[in-house]
Amino acid sequence: MEVKVELNWKDYLAFNKYIFIRKRIKNSFLIATIFVLLWLFILNYNKPFDVLLLLVEAIIFFAAWAVLIFIIFLLNFYRIKKIPGKNGAILGAKTYSLTDEGFKETGENLESIVKWIGIKKVVESGDYIYVFVDRMAAYIIPVRYFDSQEQKAKFLQSINQRISR
Repeated sequence: MEVKVELNWKDYLAFNKYIFIRKRIKNSFLIATIFVLLWLFILNYNKPFDVLLLLVEAIIFFAAWAVLIFIIFLLNFYRIKKIPGKNGAILGAKTYSLTDEGFKETGENLESIVKWIGIKKVVESGDYIYVFVDRMAAYIIPVRYFDSQEQKAKFLQSINQRISR
């Protein structure tokens, strides 16, 4: 089974947004929550308990944290713009094939195969299927290249059967 795709910068950006939102924002929120609790404790140590003051301080902290995350988001995407170069291996026409040996990618200037044991997980997210080979590295498969929902479902089922062995 195979699917032919033409990856563009928009596809690459969508994957990086997925990673940023799913991985980094979750971790950031956990860190922010810990810091706000510490900050509130330090600021209000030996002071009378005031719920309104605690709420205002927490809102200020989370607002500042949100601005910081947004700035990091913008810097990250400015950096990402420069990564996929012309005639590189990330963008362009590719064929993804499911073979007995593994997940095969063939392009104009590349050919690679990842053994099935090397596939970590498969995620369907909106308009894309991501075949992860590491925590933050995946093959990007836009679902627009499947002829039907049935073809997409067969593709996903075939991968999932092979990686669950």
